Amino acid sequence: MQSPLDNGNLILVQQWETVSGNAPVGYNLANFAGDGRADIVAYYGACPSNPTCEIGGTWWIKETGNSNYQVIRFGIPFNNQTGAGDRLTSLADYDGDGKFDITVFRPSNGTFYVRRSSDGGTIAQPFNFFPQ
Repeated sequence: MQSPLDNGNLILVQQWETVSGNAPVGYNLANFAGDGRADIVAYYGACPSNPTCEIGGTWWIKETGNSNYQVIRFGIPFNNQTGAGDRLTSLADYDGDGKFDITVFRPSNGTFYVRRSSDGGTIAQPFNFFPQ
């Protein structure tokens, strides 16, 4: 069996640096550019030593195949000390424009929040885990 390195397949390697010495709390691959290729996304929920740090709630999206990237603030930064704030959730194309949308879940009110890639607007979808 050949490894991916010797069978002619393209391997994408992307170095991703930390911001202010803080590593992202989540990574994902999704088609944010709408070009049919997976782009790299890193989410900085909060800084381990400072729950209200400047980069909390920041998404870094690097397009595959070029040098373009976006930095988008969306969601309430996660507080490592209290457990409050938004969590990462499934990324998908919620507005049907062919591009993935940034999505977080807020446990404090049981709501999913989606930042539409089509216009930057927000969709709020309550989700009751424990129906009465």
